[in-house]
Amino acid sequence: GVYNLPVICVGYFFGGLFMKKFKINIYQAANIAFWVSLLEYLLYFAAYWTICDTSPVAGLTVSYEGIEQVSYAENTLLAGCNRDCDCPLKIWDPVCGSNGITYVSPCLAGCKASRGTGKSMVFENCSCVAASGFSSQNVSAILGECDGEQNCDKMLHYFLILSLVCSFIFSLAAMPGYMVLIRSLKPEEKSFGVGIHGLASRAFAGIPSPIYFGALIDTTCLKWGTVTCGGEGACRMYDIVTYRYIF
Repeated sequence: GVYNLPVICVGYFFGGLFMKKFKINIYQAANIAFWVSLLEYLLYFAAYWTICDTSPVAGLTVSYEGIEQVSYAENTLLAGCNRDCDCPLKIWDPVCGSNGITYVSPCLAGCKASRGTGKSMVFENCSCVAASGFSSQNVSAILGECDGEQNCDKMLHYFLILSLVCSFIFSLAAMPGYMVLIRSLKPEEKSFGVGIHGLASRAFAGIPSPIYFGALIDTTCLKWGTVTCGGEGACRMYDIVTYRYIF
C-alpha cells in the first residue's frame, strides 16, 4: 500500500505525460493499455519463485521428532512427550527450543520449570526438545518463535522490488485506459459512463475480491489464535507453500 503508492503516482504522471506529448489517439491508447497491462500481468508471475520455507513448528509443520509432516490436525499437537501435561490446544504462546524448533506453547514443549521474567524467561527440562533427538544437555526453550531462514528476508526484498516494478508498469497503462473510456463516450454520456464504470469496478472487483481472496487465504491457516472471550482470532501460522499456490 504505502510502499507502492509513490511509484503508482509517478506512473500515473508519466502515463499522462506520454499521452499528451505524443498525442496518442484512441486506438493507440487501447493498444498501449492492453500490452502494458499484459506485460505487468506476466511479470507478476515471477513472484511465484520468491520461495520461503515454512518455519519448523512442532505439531504443525514438523513432527515432534523434527520430521516434516504432510498434514495437520489439532491432535498432532499432542505427542508422547506432552500427552500427560493436559495442555490447552487453542492458545498460541510460542517458544523456541534449543533444537531450533518452535513449539506452540511451553506446555506443549513439555517444559517443567522456568527461570527469569518477561521476555528473558527461559523454560527448562523440556521433554519434547529432548524427544527430537537433540543431543545437548541444554533442553530448554525461550519465549518467541525461532528465527526464520535467512533466505526469507532475501525473498521478501525480491518480492518488494518486483511489486514496485509491476505497480509502476500497471500505473503507466492506467491513464491510456482511462482515456479510451472517456473518448469512447458521447459528450452527453460521459458523466453517466464514468459513473457506471466506477460502479462496475467496485461491484465486481473492489468489493468481492477482498472477500474471495480473504477466504482463500484463510484456508491456508495452520493455527488460529483465540480472543479473550474464547472466539476465533487472527491466524498465527500459515502454510507458506499452500499460500503461494493459492494466492
